[in-house]
Amino acid sequence: MLIKGKVVRKIQGFFFVYVYNEYSSIEEFENNLIQCKLRGSLKSKNKKENCMVGDLVLIDDELNVIEEVFERKNYINRPLISNIDYISMCFSAHEPDFDIIQFQKNLLMIHKNNIEPILTITKSDLLTKDERKSLELLFKENFPYMKTFFISKNDIKDFKEYIKGKDVIISGPSGVGKSTLINNIVKKEILRTNSVSSKSKRGRNTTVDTRVFPYLDGYIIDTPGFSSLEFPKIDNALEIREYFPEIQELSMECKFKNCNHISEPDCNVKVKLNNLRYDFYKKFIENIKK
Repeated sequence: MLIKGKVVRKIQGFFFVYVYNEYSSIEEFENNLIQCKLRGSLKSKNKKENCMVGDLVLIDDELNVIEEVFERKNYINRPLISNIDYISMCFSAHEPDFDIIQFQKNLLMIHKNNIEPILTITKSDLLTKDERKSLELLFKENFPYMKTFFISKNDIKDFKEYIKGKDVIISGPSGVGKSTLINNIVKKEILRTNSVSSKSKRGRNTTVDTRVFPYLDGYIIDTPGFSSLEFPKIDNALEIREYFPEIQELSMECKFKNCNHISEPDCNVKVKLNNLRYDFYKKFIENIKK
């Protein structure tokens, strides 16, 4: 029989599909996944994009074969996941400290894929009142369009309410508390947590592959952590506007239609874009020219 499902794990060429049957626990959810192979006619040689985590599919539950992969609304390459509503970027307040450059590189990749970002500052209980006010002001002045949450182990109610019914990637550097956050959301110790190295001050990665967990008619997606991100590779400098929503808006009033916002006269972006974002934009431009 042909039935619809959603790919929630991929391991060594096998796709694990959830077919919307009822479950009472995470263990029951995972135990009822159907392990499938991809129909040969759907394969293109050496293409990981043939089928990926997040795909909506049609499977033959007798042959355990994926017969059709439905059209995706979006997908990202790192990690390879489709049909995403939000990407929640997790950065810790301390241990490791918040990294504004890595955060902005992550934000570039999210805007490039036209996915709505959320910023979650974990370990917020380690902040002093002045430190928290300083970070809140930083985000308000530079990223006013982005939903931001300051959370701790016992303070995730607002975040949980915001993401219910959505497919949400929990992303961020190793050691910032992604596994702890997911465990608290689903109210079960389903992921192993680890500490930050006292020598390198970086987190030790505890996630080795992408895993998807159900949460209130949506899905929480755990991804391997990263320690750094490169700038996106682009061919045309004008594409950069697509990665900076504030530049898209301000550039409408520039004198030149193809303004690069660096040396052109009467540039609205140079006048009105705040220093932090403009400095990062120039760094991006310099990287393209290399």
